Amino acid sequence: MIEVNHKGIDEICEILVARHKSFADTDAADRDVVAAAHEIANDVEYQLSIGNGAMFEIRGFYTHTGNPQEFELSPACVNNSGECLV
Repeated sequence: MIEVNHKGIDEICEILVARHKSFADTDAADRDVVAAAHEIANDVEYQLSIGNGAMFEIRGFYTHTGNPQEFELSPACVNNSGECLV
């Protein structure tokens, strides 16, 4: 099974704080940011399970620019069967 690990959750939190309007004035360790990161991680894990990359999108109406933005997690953020893919 391919999973987003704790580094991945941290990376998603940092991206949300930097790019998502709802979390602009929030710390990356905030409970709501972490909950949103876990939801995104679940979506990323699904994408990985069907052969896609470790990517997610923030819709345009949630970004500071008004344009949708895609992000790809680094390989260190994903574990395959408990083994880090670094």
